[in-house]
Amino acid sequence: MATFLMSTVVADARLAINDLGLLSTPRFSDAQILSMANQCLRRICVIRPDLFALITTMQTVLGATQSAPADSMRFMEALAVVGVQNLNEINREALDLLSNTWQYGTPGSPTNWMRHPRNANAFFVYPPATAGITLQIEYVQSPAVYTLTQAPALLPDAYYPVVLDGTVALLEMTDNEAVNSNRAKIMYDNFTNMLQSSLQARQGLDNEGAGMQPGTDPGVV
Repeated sequence: MATFLMSTVVADARLAINDLGLLSTPRFSDAQILSMANQCLRRICVIRPDLFALITTMQTVLGATQSAPADSMRFMEALAVVGVQNLNEINREALDLLSNTWQYGTPGSPTNWMRHPRNANAFFVYPPATAGITLQIEYVQSPAVYTLTQAPALLPDAYYPVVLDGTVALLEMTDNEAVNSNRAKIMYDNFTNMLQSSLQARQGLDNEGAGMQPGTDPGVV
């Protein structure tokens, strides 16, 4: 979770666009800059949803079809029936071929789950669940609308420059007498490039060898 406050983003963005209001009324109010910062967080979530992944629990409803929490952008995985067993992901089409009535079976404690083919925030469980079973799940949580005194949830502090560049880019894109389209493009390019670079870095970091070539480390074969 981030430790920086949205007020820090507002102050640094104001400095970056030279809108300190020393000689006149500032071009942007704190509320306007805060709104852009919140929009920036949503853009980050769309580009890099993995940065907003949240592991939590939910209660099942009766039946095979389940829905992610209301603040979900995308459901990622059903991990376990809490205190009972892990859940296995299986293929819905294969299950349909084995039994085309599986959704109408006797409700119980699920052992498997399946992705919904067209609804990013729904999933299936098998056997159909009774109501009130606690599942451990992972989903992408849509960013809230933060106030000046709040810190963005889930996003690591290392992404503060991304939030700042994105906020400045959105401010510079605003149609007013001080608009600077070249600066807006530079800042937005910085914003997207940093997000893409961090995603590419995961290919080397998200494995046991941490991206090292075989033979370069005693622990990597």
